Amino acid sequence: MARRIILLERADDAGQIGLHIILWADVPVARQPRYANATATTAVTDATAAELLAIQTGAIAEESRIAHWPAGTAVATILAQIVTGWNAYQARITTINPWSNYLSSWDSATQTWTQKSVA
Repeated sequence: MARRIILLERADDAGQIGLHIILWADVPVARQPRYANATATTAVTDATAAELLAIQTGAIAEESRIAHWPAGTAVATILAQIVTGWNAYQARITTINPWSNYLSSWDSATQTWTQKSVA
């Protein structure tokens, strides 16, 4: 799948350029079950069956944003900043693991920890 940034409607407000933006990031394979949701939908109305399946299986994480720029901001500047935002989002999905200690447990009888993790 190639699409990663999808621009939806304009959301201009009080002299500002506003855009509704959808970001799609690849999820590391070991964490995909944690992102999976068989009933997930997407804000992207023309998403293909493969794109929706990737979101539902947890292969793709979706984030919706509304961003604003001062009126008159160059389109090239806006697009570059959107790409920078996507790069940061992809890096966050790749590097931050909220399940790094998932299912670790302490046994009171042996006074020991069993460390587990989702990679």
